[in-house]
Amino acid sequence: MRLVRDCHEIVRNLHTLKKYRDSYGYERDEYVRLIKSGICFVVFQTDDDLLFGPSRFVGYANNDLDAHRDNIDKHGSKTNRRITEILGQHPHDSHALEKEYERHCRELGEFPPKTGSFGITRQYWFLTTKKRKKRLFLEQDPNKRLQPCDQEILVDSDEVFIDSRELDFEASYTPPLEVDIDRYI
Repeated sequence: MRLVRDCHEIVRNLHTLKKYRDSYGYERDEYVRLIKSGICFVVFQTDDDLLFGPSRFVGYANNDLDAHRDNIDKHGSKTNRRITEILGQHPHDSHALEKEYERHCRELGEFPPKTGSFGITRQYWFLTTKKRKKRLFLEQDPNKRLQPCDQEILVDSDEVFIDSRELDFEASYTPPLEVDIDRYI
């Protein structure tokens, strides 16, 4: 299987995982297994949901459970490198996202493992839409000026803000990277 080429493909895979999460039987059981064994996660915050996707799954283009099972060459180090290239930053430890991961596991009816596979501490990339970020930021303090974000790209006609920092959005942001939007459309 080929690795993802852009953020569109990552988000598409996150939505595939959401479909499995919301299903029953084999698909849901496999989703739970993927979530419990993950080490590095892409977390996408929509208006009403947090979508968790292990890099080992979301890092392969057009992935699904059958393709994932049949991919004998899958490896998290390959997908982590590619996701880092696309998002422009490495995954980070995040106390806030770790708490959300634990909550998510409990919602799935599972006890959250203390670490990812092989005893490795889980790490996260965090994505949310620019519209969502602005709304959360203004809810915290309507008088604050919205700071520029690390990277903005277009995904399904929504701008996506990419950040691995804590969820409070209080950190000072660096200027946006120059990104060729046309290559993502």
